[in-house]
Amino acid sequence: MGQISNTGLEPWVIRRIMGFLNRAKNAADISEGILKDDPESGTGRFVIGDVVAQRILERRNNLHGQCFTEIRQLDGIRGLGADKFHDLIYSLGVPAAEAFRQAMYLHVIRENWVLRHHSVRFEDEQKFLDLVGDQEHFRAWIEGQAAIIARDRCHDNRTHTEVRRRVRASAMETFDLGEVAAHELAFWLYKVDADNWFQFEQALKQTRLFLDFMPDYLDRTELRMFHGFQNQGLLADAISPSGLPVTVNFSEQVISIWIAELHD
Repeated sequence: MGQISNTGLEPWVIRRIMGFLNRAKNAADISEGILKDDPESGTGRFVIGDVVAQRILERRNNLHGQCFTEIRQLDGIRGLGADKFHDLIYSLGVPAAEAFRQAMYLHVIRENWVLRHHSVRFEDEQKFLDLVGDQEHFRAWIEGQAAIIARDRCHDNRTHTEVRRRVRASAMETFDLGEVAAHELAFWLYKVDADNWFQFEQALKQTRLFLDFMPDYLDRTELRMFHGFQNQGLLADAISPSGLPVTVNFSEQVISIWIAELHD
């Protein structure tokens, strides 16, 4: 007892760990999932096996509401010591946007792709909620952020102005349900390289993990797609699809603008 502690952990990391364990339907979802061994605390051989994963599920299912709400509820699970808890932190303590980008390179796309995100994290929860809750304010903020990306890339005030104009002229659609959002983002990625249909299901698997990861709607990640935004020549040089995807992560209080391009 007393080995599992949330001391020093960011609230969003705790919510990601809870979300991962609460959304697991069976032991394999934990043992064969996205966990990696922390090289500084583990053995390098395995993370959480089926036996320990099953014990975690049994503890969860015996709790009120059959879900974890606090880190301390993991304490005392046989086989889940400090080293394996560090593996959870190591695997799930990477901000979701960057974890998704890395997973795409590992499982789906190749080196001739460029997939990047411009992410801004808000410390003030009310400021974040006020921004994402006001469509016109949010659009104006995205205009400004996209213009910053363009100016840093091109060092050209004309490009800066054109990006603002195109964001303003685009139609914004919000996808707040994870499964629908995952399909929309996967299809946007597919359009970058439409001759490789076989990659769609691989991309969808990763977009699901990114956008449909948290079981609590209040901790959701929304996709807000700016339809009609022509990216090529502004935020990207090579082949790039129409549309500007923006993800709004309520758990981490992070807004990310996504850019993809293919150097064919």
